[in-house]
Amino acid sequence: LASLCLLLLEESPRLNMLGWLLSGGIVFALVVITVAPWLLERSVKAAYFFSGRRRPRLFARLQALMRTMSRVLGARVLFNTIALSFVGWALIGIAIGYLASEFGTPSFGAAAGTLAITLSTMGGFLTMMPAGVGGAEVTMAGLFTMFDVPLAKAVLLTAIVRLIVLWSTVLIGLVLLPIAIRNAPKDKSPHKRPTKTTVTVIETIT
Repeated sequence: LASLCLLLLEESPRLNMLGWLLSGGIVFALVVITVAPWLLERSVKAAYFFSGRRRPRLFARLQALMRTMSRVLGARVLFNTIALSFVGWALIGIAIGYLASEFGTPSFGAAAGTLAITLSTMGGFLTMMPAGVGGAEVTMAGLFTMFDVPLAKAVLLTAIVRLIVLWSTVLIGLVLLPIAIRNAPKDKSPHKRPTKTTVTVIETIT
């Protein structure tokens, strides 16, 4: 969705070119996952070979991950997931664009709002902090200022967006958590101690 928004921006041809590159890479990755998932396993094996067969446990886990992805992520599951994600993030982006226009920046449209929320979310993931706290706010405020939003308004917009998008869902989850725990099915099976399993790394990779 972020790459699509880069294509819709008319102010910067460089961002449009970046959007084309990202869109092409994403489409290629989706085609590989759905049509030829065996390429993912082959790529892990090739990476393990070119690394000098170092860190076999890491590559064994990657190999298991690729096999799980090839079994779970079918074309139908991917289509439904991507469609729902597009709708959800696009609605948030439209709301951000409307909010920015009410702050006196009518040039900040829905495409820029969607780009801000998606890229800031990915920037928050890079910080490895819970909910991307810190990184998401800095990225979002920087994107607002990149679209000629004054710094004071950018900080205020960032605070409002994060309050609505993130912390409102956290509060809803806290309210519904006791209800979910109370209505959860009871596990009547006796608890067994987990047994230690040995992974044959060499067989998994080779």
